[in-house]
Amino acid sequence: KNHEQTSLLPLDNVAKGVEPKKEIPLQKQAKGFLGRAADLIQLRPQHQQLRHIFHMLFGGCLVFDTYDNGLEYRRVALEQSVKVPLIVTMDGERLETTGIVYAGRTKQRSKF
Repeated sequence: KNHEQTSLLPLDNVAKGVEPKKEIPLQKQAKGFLGRAADLIQLRPQHQQLRHIFHMLFGGCLVFDTYDNGLEYRRVALEQSVKVPLIVTMDGERLETTGIVYAGRTKQRSKF
């Protein structure tokens, strides 16, 4: 048999944490920084109280306009011993906290 698995996040079981500051470390060196992923999600006014859920799901993920700008920020941050979270770009590249870079597209499409 082919089993599928589903993950659920009951909203009433999620503890409300403290939202991170809008500013990031080394903000002045962050050319092309667009914001934290959770803050870039547009929510209707009646759903603003759910913003902490997105901060929990996306962590400190930073969004940059280009790969080069994200990579440069990562380089400067590491030189100054600043912890670097996941960085993503508008084109879909991912610079993991470990330094692994994911780029390109997969041929498989989502079922959703």
